[in-house]
Amino acid sequence: MEFLYDNSADNPHNPSHPPQRVRWGPDSTDEMAGLHVQVLAARESDAAELVQALWGKMMRSVGGGFFTAPEKR
Repeated sequence: MEFLYDNSADNPHNPSHPPQRVRWGPDSTDEMAGLHVQVLAARESDAAELVQALWGKMMRSVGGGFFTAPEKR
């Protein structure tokens, strides 16, 4: 998948004058492209291994930021 953005001064629909670098974010002027892929195991017996591999990859990509261990009391 390839996403292209025309953030040049030649684009009459560019909301930024002069053009500004577009970064990811929640605003309508931010980059918002997204690609979603569904992955299914070819055999039911492979499903658990696939789940473990995908979960490990996701956690490595976010640095474990989804989960914070509770503080010890």
